Amino acid sequence: MPTTATITTITTPAVTTAAATAATTAATTAATTADAAADAANSIDSQANAVGDLFRGLISAQIRSAREDHGYRSAVGVPSPRLASIAHRGDVASSAHSSSKQHLVAKSGDRKTLITNEETA
Repeated sequence: MPTTATITTITTPAVTTAAATAATTAATTAATTADAAADAANSIDSQANAVGDLFRGLISAQIRSAREDHGYRSAVGVPSPRLASIAHRGDVASSAHSSSKQHLVAKSGDRKTLITNEETA
């Protein structure tokens, strides 16, 4: 008995192929655009963090400078250059802490003046 084979050819209409290609292209473009948008957002976030770090550094430097101008240093026991120069010139004879009051003895000619925190506050 002879065997017969039937070959069925399925023809896809050109319109269906074009629509599938267009859909694939649109999906690829959308994914690429989404990736680009995410990269841009990450870049903006990084730049914002860098600007924030810059401002925090500037503000800290301003505070540190203001403290040093008024005789404070971040390290305990280290006088500022301003206080050191005053003490070196002999304008301030001594400084001590006593019962939570700071006493400052300043020379004024031959007189000595005692100044406490309570009197100056």
